[in-house]
Amino acid sequence: MLIPQLKEAKNVFTLYHLLNTVLSVTFLSTKGIPEICQWFFVSEDGECALDSREREILIFLAVIIAWKGRKATNYLHYINNIFLFSKIANIALFLRADAFIGVIYLLIVVVVTVLVPEPIYSGPEKITYFQGVELFDELNKDRKSIFIIQFYTTWSPECKHATPVFAQLSER
Repeated sequence: MLIPQLKEAKNVFTLYHLLNTVLSVTFLSTKGIPEICQWFFVSEDGECALDSREREILIFLAVIIAWKGRKATNYLHYINNIFLFSKIANIALFLRADAFIGVIYLLIVVVVTVLVPEPIYSGPEKITYFQGVELFDELNKDRKSIFIIQFYTTWSPECKHATPVFAQLSER
């Protein structure tokens, strides 16, 4: 049982996941480490701590992640939801603290999103792709066969996250 889990774990150790993890915890780490906080955030009392509004935003982030996590098709989909909403919350938090730093963070997020896209599934699969009338021809050939049909688009995030699930089903 441990070997399949190790094979799945390699899907998480990618540049995409590393950079998004760093981007997701950037605000908390810059605000939580006093040496770094003094460089980025200037406050009247010189204290580097989360204020009540920032705590409210982070609690709201936790609620959104828990809510959206219920619909995740697999753990990678759940992790990507965490990345997405954490970066959105960080943008709001940085813009609230300092507009200049917020814009810089936003530009970094855009650059990372464009240059390091989410990795696509590249595992084993026994899937037949039909185009045009090929589907109807195959369905009419053998009426005793059972087909699981997935209508797939490459641009849909939901399809992208369902691909590994269907690939595993096809191997059975």
